Amino acid sequence: MDNYVESQHRISSASASAAVEIQGKQELDEALVDFIVKDSQPFSVVSDPGSCALVAKLDPTCTLPSRQTVKAMVERRYVEEKEKAKAALQNVDSVSLTADMWTSINMDAYLAVTCHAIHAGELSTTLVGVRPFPLSHTAENIAGTARELLREWALEEKVRCLVTDAAANILRVQHAVCLAHALNLTVKKAMDATPGLDNMRSKTRRMITYFKSSTTAKEKLQQIQVQMGRPVTKLIIEVDTRWNSTYELLQRLYEQRDAAAAALTALPTDLDLLTANDFECASECRKIPSPFHAATVELSHEKRVSGSKITPLIKMLKHALSELMARLKSECAALLWNAPTQEDPPSTSTAQPEPAASSQVIDPWKLLDRDAEEEARASRNATADAIVEVQRYLSAPPLERSQDPLVYWTTNKALYPNLYHLANQYLATPASSVPCKRVFSKAGEIVSKRETASIPRLWRNCCF
Repeated sequence: MDNYVESQHRISSASASAAVEIQGKQELDEALVDFIVKDSQPFSVVSDPGSCALVAKLDPTCTLPSRQTVKAMVERRYVEEKEKAKAALQNVDSVSLTADMWTSINMDAYLAVTCHAIHAGELSTTLVGVRPFPLSHTAENIAGTARELLREWALEEKVRCLVTDAAANILRVQHAVCLAHALNLTVKKAMDATPGLDNMRSKTRRMITYFKSSTTAKEKLQQIQVQMGRPVTKLIIEVDTRWNSTYELLQRLYEQRDAAAAALTALPTDLDLLTANDFECASECRKIPSPFHAATVELSHEKRVSGSKITPLIKMLKHALSELMARLKSECAALLWNAPTQEDPPSTSTAQPEPAASSQVIDPWKLLDRDAEEEARASRNATADAIVEVQRYLSAPPLERSQDPLVYWTTNKALYPNLYHLANQYLATPASSVPCKRVFSKAGEIVSKRETASIPRLWRNCCF
């Protein structure tokens, strides 16, 4: 009897040990998939000598799975996560989409669609799909591929809005234009049309390219930054498709103007040095588009409601431009007033227009907050003709800019039941197609990782 009990105990202990070992292996496999997908690692990382040596040091008994096994694990994770996301979207009444086209380094075209919805008071973003797009980039073909994705996810009857950039081939699809893209084009055209700015930007581009391509120049700049007590930061290169990069370039250039000038003086280069006028131009040019920069950053947040900010942000930009025009008129009047003529003797009169302080940078948020205060006073006179719920809503003070609209509507669900339903339908609409562009930014990383570059399905799984 004792022998029987002892044998059963050994079997039970062995089974428990095996179960723990299996569970441990499953957890390691899940962690490996997370490592590959979240960090955009190539599948070959499991067979690279360095990775294998590291794992052997950490645990000599551990053996990494093969590349084929890892690919199967990633595919399985993709299917699981996709089914979870589809199930979650079945519980929402409406969604908004963003769509964008992208061409890989292999010149293969792809269409990405992201889905945005509000569930239980939380804003969610889901990648609906990344599809190869070998067809001609016409509006009909784009719409057809998007409809296929919507049918696959059972979302055809739930779409409230599609947000895209202003590409001509997408403009024919019923959509809302990406405001961030529209601001990008507006400011870029204004900068390109500004006399004198183009020459300064060209000289700046050549200078930054020099610092980035020369190790000696980069080290000299860092050395001088330390000597001057400036932050050791790199100069920012300009990207044609991102006007914000021009703003950031000018901002960084102005911050590091003394260090950059000193470094160039000490280096053997025939580059045209930036003059005092160039730096002054950079200083002024960084102030003028600062409200547009603030608006673009605000619109690009993916985890916060942005669609409802479009109207107040446009209003803020109009205020900022009006103040800018008033300031420029004042400064021009001062210049004309002070301009001497041959007939007029020098005047000592002090009665002249007082120019606005040109060094002051417009604070767009103060303008917006001031408007909100005025609307709060006006909202107390909401018309008595409105239905009770709308009247109650219009009579309430507007949200402060720092408040989260989703928290507000969740808190006041019982007070505004019908408006709450409408808010859930439309607040999920993003103000820009940035979510899709972020998908392709990650796709660009993944496609550069060896074997995934030629197999769209593999990097599609990793993007999800």
